[in-house]
Amino acid sequence: MSETAKEILGLDYTFKIIDDVIPETFIATLQRDEHEFTDIHTNVDKHQYTDSSFRTDKATTITDIKIATNILNYIKPNLPKLYKSYTINPLLRFTKSEPGNTVAPHIDSTNQKEGYLSIIVYLSNNTDGATRFININTMQKYDVLPKVGRVVIFDHRLTHSGLAPSENKYIMRTNLNGSNDVKINDPDLVWSPFNKRYMRRGIMN
Repeated sequence: MSETAKEILGLDYTFKIIDDVIPETFIATLQRDEHEFTDIHTNVDKHQYTDSSFRTDKATTITDIKIATNILNYIKPNLPKLYKSYTINPLLRFTKSEPGNTVAPHIDSTNQKEGYLSIIVYLSNNTDGATRFININTMQKYDVLPKVGRVVIFDHRLTHSGLAPSENKYIMRTNLNGSNDVKINDPDLVWSPFNKRYMRRGIMN
């Protein structure tokens, strides 16, 4: 994490930007057909909702263990060295933001099913429509622009929003868990409700 981001956000939480680790050939496999996107969003419990006062982007959701594990393998060498192993949630949520679409400031869910680390993978290049992270104490802001293959990993407690793009913006979002459980033999196992979790919240990278 750059000193600029750390200073602006006043962080003692996980926040990391990773570029050029996911091949564009793999990114191409993540692209969804346009007809798949609707106004209906899905939460971690697979409950569907529409809330135009909160977000105006479109969404589609898949559950794919193979894709999720591949993503984890690509980013694993760059993950914070806080845990002996990481697991990834195979529930993959894709969004399409058309010109003018926004997502209001929010924090991501911090429940047992979600884990405590969010992942955003950008699937398009945009000159605007950043993900804006906000220091709620000082109201200072740090913007991350979409770039194909760019990955942002951050603690769920970080307030963030989606700014309006001038051209279509595509992202994929899922979650990570970290574990110090020596009984986990395969660090590439995707998230499971039966894995023992040892997330240490608020630890600096």
